[in-house]
Amino acid sequence: MGLELHTIHVLNGSTQPAFGDKIQLGITTALATPASANAVTALGSITAGTGFTNVNTVTLAPSGGTGSGLTAVPVSLKAVSATVVNQGTSGYTVSDTITLTNGVVLTVASVSSGRVATVTVSTPGAFTGQVATNPVAQASTSGSGVGTPTFTVAYGLGAAQITNSGNYTVAPSMTVTDSASGTGASIASGTLGGNGSTIYAFVPFQLPPTYNVQVEPGLDCRTYVPPALKTTSGFSVALVPTTTGSTLAAGSIDVTVIA
Repeated sequence: MGLELHTIHVLNGSTQPAFGDKIQLGITTALATPASANAVTALGSITAGTGFTNVNTVTLAPSGGTGSGLTAVPVSLKAVSATVVNQGTSGYTVSDTITLTNGVVLTVASVSSGRVATVTVSTPGAFTGQVATNPVAQASTSGSGVGTPTFTVAYGLGAAQITNSGNYTVAPSMTVTDSASGTGASIASGTLGGNGSTIYAFVPFQLPPTYNVQVEPGLDCRTYVPPALKTTSGFSVALVPTTTGSTLAAGSIDVTVIA
C-alpha cells in the first residue's frame, strides 16, 4: 500500500488555490537509493513476440540475476508482421511503401499481376494502448497502385521503461506476460550503472490523477520525475549524475508531494 496524502490548512493571508477547497500533502524522507554501480540503469534488448493487442494487459517481472527490487513497465507495442487480406487492384510493384491508417508503414516484398502479395514491416509504430482492429486498410502508397489493400497486422512488445532500478550485483532479465493473447516476448539481462547512468527510484503513494512532486537529493545529482512514470499508485524519481561519466554513490532522497 502506498503512503497516504494528508489534508493541510492554508495559512491566514494566503490566496486560496483556484478550483479547490483544500491542499493535500505527503512527505517521505531518507528514501534509500543504491549506488549506480549496483543499480539496473538499462534494460536489455527486447524480443518482441507476437499476438499482443493492448499494452495495458502486459506485465514485466525480473528473472534471475543477483539482488532485488527491479521493476519496469511496458511502454508501447509495435507492428512485427502483416499478412495481406485484400491485395488491391493493380499497379503495385516491389519496394512500394504502403502507409496504413494506423501509421504503420509496410514495404511490398512481392506482387502478383500488379497486386500486393507479401509485405514486410518497415516502420512499426509505437502503440500505447489498444491497437487497431484488423484488418487495417491502406491510407496511402508511394507508388501508383490502384485499390485499397488491407492487412492483418500482428504486434509485439516495442518498448519498456525502468521504474525502480533495484540493487544488484548481477543484472536480471525480464519475463513478459500478457493476460490476453501475446506470446514469445522477453527482455534480455539489463546493464548495471555507473559512467553517468540514471538511477530510477520508485516512491509508492496513494495519489489523485494530478499532483506535483518536489525532490531534495541527499547526494550530488540532478533529479526529475518523468511524466510517463507518474501514476495514482506512485511515481519514479530519476537521479542523474551532474557530470558525464561520473558514478553516483549510495544515498537517499527526500520527496514532497502536493496535490
